[in-house]
Amino acid sequence: MKKRIRYLDELKGFVIICVVLGHVLDGYIASAYWPEQNNVLTMLFNLIYSYHMPLCFILSGYFYYLAYFTKDGELRDKKLNLHVADFISVYIFFSIIFWISKLLMSGNVNSNVLVTDILWIWNKPLPSFWYLYVLIAFYCIFKFNWWSKVSPIWMLVFLFVASIISDFMTWSYGFEIKRIIFYAFFFYIGICIKKSKQFILFQRQILFLIGSLAIALCTVFSIRGVQINKVPFVNVVVALGISILLWKLFEKLWDNQSDEKIGLHLLGENMLEIYVTHILLTAAIRIVLHKIKIEIPILCILLNTLLSICIPTMCSIIMKKIGIHDFIFRPFSFHFDKTKKLIDNKERI
Repeated sequence: MKKRIRYLDELKGFVIICVVLGHVLDGYIASAYWPEQNNVLTMLFNLIYSYHMPLCFILSGYFYYLAYFTKDGELRDKKLNLHVADFISVYIFFSIIFWISKLLMSGNVNSNVLVTDILWIWNKPLPSFWYLYVLIAFYCIFKFNWWSKVSPIWMLVFLFVASIISDFMTWSYGFEIKRIIFYAFFFYIGICIKKSKQFILFQRQILFLIGSLAIALCTVFSIRGVQINKVPFVNVVVALGISILLWKLFEKLWDNQSDEKIGLHLLGENMLEIYVTHILLTAAIRIVLHKIKIEIPILCILLNTLLSICIPTMCSIIMKKIGIHDFIFRPFSFHFDKTKKLIDNKERI
């Protein structure tokens, strides 16, 4: 078993908290539960949405290169194909569960789904499942090693410009083209970080410049109540600056030699499980809390976030203990590993 990279597990844990908290806030803002608190909730929501998904894709790009490429840059083709199949099965399985839950709770949720929506998830993901859809696309696109033949600097410049241009595209193209173009820049940054410890954006002067600019822009737009991730160019700069600052902060505080943990590593190790299942929980928990008359804003938000994280984490740990986790989250890899063991055992006999 490969040794886990501790500071990245901690960072992944932090990111998934941001993802869940963002969805919890989104639910309460859309429901207009507390109109008098709307400005504060919106400011926090805008702050989280300014960086959390770009940072998520930077991490995804890093682990993509770590998992599927050798030190010599050779692609582990079979392993990648198996994991793409795993992701597709997880995407389909949890999309169906989410779709059924939305139909059952129609009238009690902020956005409903149509009966026919499940038939179009190959083209248009259900709400919140777009991340898996785009991630699968990146796994397939970057499988072809064309990008390694281009200078990283030029590749970064090209994808940076493409990311900005994508903000002026409409959503009518389908296949999440807009998001794929926007987030390709961040996914590639993750690859670059893994390939080179001297990544250009981590140089002190550049880090300080981009980080300072990001914080300044984020502060100004947050105070004005503007949704930063909707402002062209500014959204890319803010997301990039905050993401690399957080990366270096976690790397500095929790390097691989440190035994100190803040508990986020457990969430990081179960990030996928939390992501696909918390989507089913946030709306249901919001409804239950309202039914039992828990109305205090901060308490509702904390309870909803905590339960939406802890329930999936505990379920994931239990499933690993009883041996059914891989059957759900890694079905193709699970079958391949099981078959390989049977063949190896026969050869020994």
